Amino acid sequence: MFFVYKYNEAIRAQFMLIQKDRQWERILEQLIHKQSYIMLNFNESSFQFEYFMAHNFSNGFKDKEDIQNFLKEAQHQKKSLNNYLYDQMKQHQQDRIDLFKKEIMVKQQRELIKLEFSIFFANQPTILLIFHKPKLRIQNTSSTIESPVFFQYFVQLLKSLKKKLKQKQHYITFMKRIRLIEIYHNLQNSWEQTVQEINLCHIISKQAKYFPDLMVQINIKNTINLKTNSDIFSLVLFKIFSNTNTYMIKFRYSKLDEDTIQLVVSGHFNSSVVLSFFELHQESLSRFVILTQVTKYAIEMSFEINPYIPFSGKNKKQIDQLI
Repeated sequence: MFFVYKYNEAIRAQFMLIQKDRQWERILEQLIHKQSYIMLNFNESSFQFEYFMAHNFSNGFKDKEDIQNFLKEAQHQKKSLNNYLYDQMKQHQQDRIDLFKKEIMVKQQRELIKLEFSIFFANQPTILLIFHKPKLRIQNTSSTIESPVFFQYFVQLLKSLKKKLKQKQHYITFMKRIRLIEIYHNLQNSWEQTVQEINLCHIISKQAKYFPDLMVQINIKNTINLKTNSDIFSLVLFKIFSNTNTYMIKFRYSKLDEDTIQLVVSGHFNSSVVLSFFELHQESLSRFVILTQVTKYAIEMSFEINPYIPFSGKNKKQIDQLI
């Protein structure tokens, strides 16, 4: 009788646990119903992740095979997402942490994806993957400059006012602000999908004109064209030029591989300000430029010749058409 009682007690406990899991799933759907997410269990017997829920994927991940392929193909820190999640799960399981959450950026094909993953340890490890759309944080911009018509009138007004500026320094400062307003305005509209083919020397020279007291030497012999967002790159150059403590800076480049080039800027810089800028805007900048090293005397950046696009859930053929 004792064993029968214990058996029935175990069955009731398992039933209640299943009901709690289902209730938790319903609550979860209400909390993040507007976002794209995947839920996985880790099966200790088969030693693999098993999909059991996905939401809000209109174009991609049509079945379990698509999700398994994504886990194998997506890369973070030169590991497959599958292996990275497994390592994280084991690490925090050993540390006896019941709930763990982290944000990461992963690359898959030509897409750059921001993921937030949570690991919940119950009767078996459960992993929630939330797919975030990239956001651009713009500082020192007015929310009133939203209408294109208003913006055009505003620029015309500023240009008419500049004629009254007599001193050269005031004129230079004024033109810098006009250019920054123009950059910020452009970045209000679909910055994450806007990619242009630019000439590296041309865009550096164009932004250097706003800093006439700074001598910019470009040691680039060949014509270098790459696909990027010209306004994002212009904003990076403005930040570097504005935090230079010398009268001359030098640009040189090297090709790291077929898809990546490295740009090195030499001079004397407020390195902490430049580093803070890249850290603050990491999510938006990482598609186009990655800061690999910054010191008082050198800033090193790497560029993808064909940049990654934000996650869209599209298949590979559709992605290739966007690039």
